Formats: sequence, structure tokens, C-alpha cells
Amino acid sequence: MMNPAKYNSLKPEERAVIDKVSGEAATRLFAAGWDRTDAASREIQKQTGVQRQMASEAFVNEVKAKQAALEDRWVAAAEARGLKNARAVLAEFRAEAQKLK
Repeated sequence: MMNPAKYNSLKPEERAVIDKVSGEAATRLFAAGWDRTDAASREIQKQTGVQRQMASEAFVNEVKAKQAALEDRWVAAAEARGLKNARAVLAEFRAEAQKLK
């Protein structure tokens, strides 16, 4: 995170360096760390006999239905702040996230 005015005051080459190690690059780095932690946790769970269970489709659908009202509020707030087609932006984000699974 950076103050937009400060970021815009930087030289183009300075912004390029920041851009290279932030945004998607930083997200991928952090995600890799979480993946390693998750894998280690799953191994510990196996060793200690913890039983894992996947959520049923019915449960997932129930959560999605309850989440819809939150998304509607987010869409309204985002569009009130100037984001055009907020629902489409959310759909695009989800489509991109699905590609990573």
C-alpha cells in the first residue's frame, strides 16, 4: 500500500521497481507461503489423526445464498464510489481465481 500522490511523484523507473515486487508478484509470493503452511498443516493433521471433511454442496449453496446480500451491498458501494459494472468486475475476479485452482 502506498499513498497515490507519493507513488505518482516517483520517477518512472522507481515506480517500475515497486510495480515489479508488488501487486500480483507479491500476491503470488504470499500465496506460495500460505500453500506451504497449508501443506505442513495437513501433514500434522494426518499424523495426529485429525479428520477433515469437505463441505457438502448443499452447505456451500446455503453460504452462497447468504453471501448474495453482502455482494449486493458491495456492488452498490463500489459503484457509488465510481467503479463501473462492479458486478462484472466481481465475476471477472472469480473467473481469474478459478483459473488458478
